[in-house]
Amino acid sequence: KYYSKTELGLFSRGMKFPELVASVIQGVVLKISFPLFSKLQDDETHLKSVVRKSNRTVAFIMFPLLAFLFLDARQIIVLLLTDEWIGAVVFLKVFCLVKLFEPFISIQRELLLAKGRAKLLFRLFILTSVIEVLPILFLVKYDIMYAVWATLFSKVFQYFLYQFIASGRMRISISESVGWILPYFLIIIGAGGIVYALDFFVLDPLHTGILLHLIIDAACGLGLYATALLMFRMEEVDTLKIVARSIFNFRKS
Repeated sequence: KYYSKTELGLFSRGMKFPELVASVIQGVVLKISFPLFSKLQDDETHLKSVVRKSNRTVAFIMFPLLAFLFLDARQIIVLLLTDEWIGAVVFLKVFCLVKLFEPFISIQRELLLAKGRAKLLFRLFILTSVIEVLPILFLVKYDIMYAVWATLFSKVFQYFLYQFIASGRMRISISESVGWILPYFLIIIGAGGIVYALDFFVLDPLHTGILLHLIIDAACGLGLYATALLMFRMEEVDTLKIVARSIFNFRKS
């Protein structure tokens, strides 16, 4: 009613890639986590450990993927959708921020469900839905980007609301839960900053070619990310070593 087909098309295309990343990771993690949540619902110590691991795993995998989409949004849109969809770049970047919170919110929802708090979860769902919809309805007549920013605000609010509920039900403080994923966020910010500087001062997509530019960015970002994980001795270093050994053994065979 309020927006043109062009605006809605750009909105849809910009949302598509972050949505795909978040939904795949969210689906895989929750399929594994929920049975464990249910099994350990009466064992607070082990349940907390599983929740911690779930949050860290999501951050470990999702942060670099969304960072890549955010930093190379323009090149990705041009390569996959052509220059005609260049207006979708801004939507892609904002939705990278929106989808950043969704898997963590889902983990908390599944945790409440596993703990038998279905009524509380239902009330929270109604509350968060109202908070998400009302700002969009209020801002929808101004500009489509206002509605997108309202969605981002809603996701941030939902994240901290569910963390607050978890702090009371699971004795997991907000600072503790944020602390689980903060190292990965800071590492990816640092790696992303270096890749951005490399793009700004050295690489030019017009000269290197879009595909080669994306490959170089992905390789540099992944290398910096893995190096930082090794330097800070993060838990996922063992996972990286297993993957590296598997690749090496496969090539050797």
